[in-house]
Amino acid sequence: QISRNMDRPGKMFFVTFLLPIILDGIFHKIAPKIFGPSMFGMFQKQGIGFKQIQRKKRLDRTLQLLCIGTLFTGMGMAAKAGVKAVAKVIGKSEGFV
Repeated sequence: QISRNMDRPGKMFFVTFLLPIILDGIFHKIAPKIFGPSMFGMFQKQGIGFKQIQRKKRLDRTLQLLCIGTLFTGMGMAAKAGVKAVAKVIGKSEGFV
């Protein structure tokens, strides 16, 4: 399955192979006790089988999506609060701002 993801053309290669490696590097650097290294880093560890790596990477992907979703939700809520504050200061409706 890993080699299949490497062989995909264009955007699918980026989404299924390159982006997960980039995200693994970022999240592992931020919280190494929670997120494992990239799949290539996991292959270098002794005593870990393919199924264990697959399970760990699935858990990592779920947690990564949860973190990114929470971040974007927070940013959206902050933007909405900012628009409300600006609208209140200038005395216009939120739709105008």
